[in-house]
Amino acid sequence: GDGGGPGAGGLSRRQRRRAAREADGPLVHDPDDELAHGVWAPPSASERALAEDAVPMIESGVELDPRIVKERERIAERDRIRGIAESEENEKEKFDRMVERKLSHLLPPRLKEDSEAIEPSTVFHGTEEVDYRGRSWTAPPSGSRPAEPFDTEDHACYVPKKCVHRFTGHEKGVHRIRLSPRTGHLILSAGLDHTCKVWSVEKKCCMRTYTGHAAAVRDVQFNNDGTKF
Repeated sequence: GDGGGPGAGGLSRRQRRRAAREADGPLVHDPDDELAHGVWAPPSASERALAEDAVPMIESGVELDPRIVKERERIAERDRIRGIAESEENEKEKFDRMVERKLSHLLPPRLKEDSEAIEPSTVFHGTEEVDYRGRSWTAPPSGSRPAEPFDTEDHACYVPKKCVHRFTGHEKGVHRIRLSPRTGHLILSAGLDHTCKVWSVEKKCCMRTYTGHAAAVRDVQFNNDGTKF
């Protein structure tokens, strides 16, 4: 004899086991079965179409392995339970997310299920909200003459030669600033730190901070008379 070599056919025990597994093939051809398709190789559209048109082995009269039958029953029961678990609420959420994807550039980001909306709040940074004459801090300074609403004449404008003042207060970048209409004595800023701020041009400081957004604020605008934004 050859004297103590490997088993029948010259294969070791590990090689014989591997050859037996390859000969049996995967038990169930299921989309979740990575043994059949692998992580990076799902079946193509043509392969799926051929698989749908093919006659199942049960209908063709071929007796299946009991393990295959049992595994198919388990997958069918799993899919049935998953279908029951999906409620109308989940279907509505899927529809809402589809609409959001189409209108993502117009809608604010969607809150997660376990998250809560931020409570809106505001902080006044000035010394007093009303002066001795009862005028609000948003009122234009005395002596300022507002621009006429229908003034369409050209006015002389000059490029600034140096920085007169730097407004600081946002923790991140500022995406938009707006001047109050007609007078321009207030500056409204939209920050990427989820806040809006109103600044006084005359006092050169931040007068009020508004919080309540869960994401960056990318645009702001005053109303026509400058009393709201």
